[in-house]
Amino acid sequence: MPLRHTPPCHDQSRSRLESWLHLVLLVALSTYFEAQFVYVGVNATDEGWILYAAMRLWDGGTLYDDVFFVFPPGHVLPAWIAYGLDAPGLVLSRWIYAGFNVALCVALYLLGRRITRPLYAFIAVAMVAVYSPYSHGAHFLFGYRYLVWSILALLAFSQRLRTDDHRWMMLAGALAGTALCFRLTPAFSVSVGIGFGILAASRDWRLWLRDGVWYTAGLLLVVGPVLAWLFSGVGPLVVWSEAVQRAVEMTKLQAVDMPPLYFPWGWERQEIQGAFVAVAFRAAPLVYVGYIVFVLTTWVRDLKSGIDCRRPLLIAIVFFGAVYLGRGFGRADQGHLDTAMPPVLLLLGHMLGGIESRLLNAMSARAATAIVATAGVALLAVSVAAQRSDEWMFSPAPIRVPIKAVQGRIKRWIYNNRTDPAVTMIKRSTRATDTILDLSASPLFSVLSGRRGPGYADIVMPGTFRDATEENRFVERLRADPPAFVLEPKMPFDARSANALALTAPKLTAWIEDNYGRGPETPHFVGRPRRPQPLSAESALFAEAESKPGEDSRRNLVLIVVDTLRPDHLGYFGAKPPNLSPHIDELAARAVDYTNAYAAAPWTIPSMASLFTSQIPSEHGVTLFGSRLGGAARTIAEVLGAAGWQTAGFNANHLLDAESGLTRGFDTYAELTSVTRAHSEARLDSRAREARDGQEVVDAALGWLDEVQTRNQDRPFFLYVHLMEPHTPYRCPHDEPSCTAQMKSIDARLVAGSWNFDRRQRRLIRSLYAGEVRRADQAVGRLLEGLEESGIGRDTFVVLTADHGERLGEHGRYTHGTGLDRLVLRVPLLLAGPGLRNARVETPVSLVDVAPTMLELLGLDPSASFRGESLLSQGARSKRPIIAEFFDPAGSFHSWMGREKPVGDRADEPTDRLLILGDGEATLLRSDGSVAMLDDADSRRPPGEHGPSPDDLLVRLGDWAPIVVRGQQRNPATEPISPGRREKLEALGYLTREPATPLPLPEAAIDPSGAEDRP
Repeated sequence: MPLRHTPPCHDQSRSRLESWLHLVLLVALSTYFEAQFVYVGVNATDEGWILYAAMRLWDGGTLYDDVFFVFPPGHVLPAWIAYGLDAPGLVLSRWIYAGFNVALCVALYLLGRRITRPLYAFIAVAMVAVYSPYSHGAHFLFGYRYLVWSILALLAFSQRLRTDDHRWMMLAGALAGTALCFRLTPAFSVSVGIGFGILAASRDWRLWLRDGVWYTAGLLLVVGPVLAWLFSGVGPLVVWSEAVQRAVEMTKLQAVDMPPLYFPWGWERQEIQGAFVAVAFRAAPLVYVGYIVFVLTTWVRDLKSGIDCRRPLLIAIVFFGAVYLGRGFGRADQGHLDTAMPPVLLLLGHMLGGIESRLLNAMSARAATAIVATAGVALLAVSVAAQRSDEWMFSPAPIRVPIKAVQGRIKRWIYNNRTDPAVTMIKRSTRATDTILDLSASPLFSVLSGRRGPGYADIVMPGTFRDATEENRFVERLRADPPAFVLEPKMPFDARSANALALTAPKLTAWIEDNYGRGPETPHFVGRPRRPQPLSAESALFAEAESKPGEDSRRNLVLIVVDTLRPDHLGYFGAKPPNLSPHIDELAARAVDYTNAYAAAPWTIPSMASLFTSQIPSEHGVTLFGSRLGGAARTIAEVLGAAGWQTAGFNANHLLDAESGLTRGFDTYAELTSVTRAHSEARLDSRAREARDGQEVVDAALGWLDEVQTRNQDRPFFLYVHLMEPHTPYRCPHDEPSCTAQMKSIDARLVAGSWNFDRRQRRLIRSLYAGEVRRADQAVGRLLEGLEESGIGRDTFVVLTADHGERLGEHGRYTHGTGLDRLVLRVPLLLAGPGLRNARVETPVSLVDVAPTMLELLGLDPSASFRGESLLSQGARSKRPIIAEFFDPAGSFHSWMGREKPVGDRADEPTDRLLILGDGEATLLRSDGSVAMLDDADSRRPPGEHGPSPDDLLVRLGDWAPIVVRGQQRNPATEPISPGRREKLEALGYLTREPATPLPLPEAAIDPSGAEDRP
């Protein structure tokens, strides 16, 4: 028995009050669930394209020319309006799209009343309102919202059927044309559906022609001006290429097979949803097949009876929905299935009405309605329960808090730096004038990171290349003007390996690998800064000439020293794994990177003295544990303090205390250590380690910055922060007991020089060192973030370096301070700040050069006692060698153990005393007067037949020779070690018992006048 035809809702027997109540409830329900989505999350992919296109259009770009955008222009219209009113328009555009969906629910209900009872139309549309936010989360824009134009076109067609006025077809065509401007497939699908409805409505071909002409006229009335605008802007070929050909290629790329059927044995949310999608993809076509058979059977019967078809509107709806569902099979995922559900649910309402009609033959109308309505409400309850799995959809915030407060709170959340880790990464790693290549298909990050307006020039890769020729053109464009930064997803599009960039764009992938490193990372993206080109000209270090420091410069300076940090353990330097130092990598992405920077000594006290005073150890004399900086040398803090800078130091290394003299010039100096244990085994005690934690040091520094901002905003500051994480003893993850026990034994052997570790112990040492680098990076990240959040980051220069490196088993050696080689002398050196560009300088430099560089950055003249040269003038840099010195009084680092030399060193091997780096080679002068050559792998070898002698080294030292000889020929002045300091030194295994022995250099090298001219 066929389904009984339900009277249309204009039947006066239907309650107008009931219909109005349904509309009010649907508007409230849809608005509520839309509001849940408006203020939650960021759909970077689907939402990003339209906002990025809107941004480019507002900045003078042309659709399909400046913006790779495969959708019709109406698709971007709401975002374009929102961007113009409230850039970047994220919240406002969401409200506009929410309005589309509320309107869709109203239109669906009005259309549903034409084919079934209002109650069942209400139940069906209520399920659309409840289910829509989940679809928005899976696929922000596709289908749901823009279906409103197609539904309105069907409503206009129904008016044509009711009034027999053909002019309604013109409105239907205009609405279909509007749908075409927003989305292609809904417009095509509704045109097919209305076409079948026209054929079914009459058997007179002249009426078909008249309706078709009116419909086409309405469609062209809307589409014609839009096409004329596009053709005049970019031409028909570009429109065809971008809106049709590229869309087809992207559809091929994104094709997803129908999910297999399975039973969700685990009853977890994802399993249940996956099983539902698999069933729905098979059930929805069956619904349409059944309805197509039903309407065609009815149509044929009416034709045989010689009457016009009684269900032309239902026929139009069925064929519209069936064609629209077919698009989802090109990509059978949940998002595309969801967008095709509104017509299916509308037919479900019609089906409920048909079931009621059948029941009327067996029971009363009230009983039939009660049974069917109960079933419909149960379906609605199931829809609500399914959505409850996504907690954000049922957040009571819009009810509990006034809407304006909610809007302000979420708007701040969306627009601040924490919207997404990728946004933060972009803002930290790039400048507004930099160009970004976005491979993520998520240009929303470019919008939210503030990269809009004059100066920005991002490049968003199209969804796919149509052919190899287009890919070649794209790569050539990048070669001509390489972007500064690449945003790359960690997983391929749709998480399928077949869509990996290496397969879909191999030439682009190869070019990126050749020209970009692996920098900061987020859970989903990798930032790839361009490998900077070597620079030598002074002007090349600055992005703009006016950014160079001048005499009136009053900017701030932050010096970050990470103790014992090897550069090869930093991501930007090529560390493996590459994610050890994401925050330092972000700094490096906007800094000048000196890839061959060397400390002046292999341990903390003399190295930091050289950094602060711009003098080598032979001159400043702070070479032993009891040494104290003399009054003739001025520190960088003293110079800046005298020039009006506020100065503060926050230090976790107990060796750099007031007794060393290196705290001079600091208005505030905090020694954040409390080492009071007398035995080395206590070095791993959690209390001893906790006192020098980098987070505590940063907390103190940030607290001081807050005070500076409050009290002395008109004075610039110099902030020195010294972190100790990579220094022994290393911490075990989560203080794991067995690991900690192993490290106590290993640490004692490291200090004693008993370095015959097995493979497992060697791996543990390297692993824990890497973990300490990661902890130090987190502390650096907090400090840099604090500078940015306080608003002073843009006026602050940041210098990051280390006091020395570390041996981690190379050539069987560990620790530092027992000799001279590149592993213990090479340090990272980054300079970042206003005007400085991302560049790589390969010229060897010394930490002696850092202090005069910092003064020039701030527009100040170097101190007369400074011996180094500013690194900003590398183009005019002299050919001076890099000097490193080691004053080792018969193994003083280990004499507390009763040993004269570390066990790891050969007893008959002389001590390294002087290293000269220059002219592509490294020369060592040893305590017995012998000379050795140091190759790139830090292997020592005797000089060849014509190698240098000690006398030849004087020539190589050049202007440094008088200073080196004078310093080496005398015992550095020392002061008695106080009991408190002796306790600290004993706790960490450092104690000097013997004076330094003179270095065997010719006495004639000493300047007889005693003058110490600046070299």
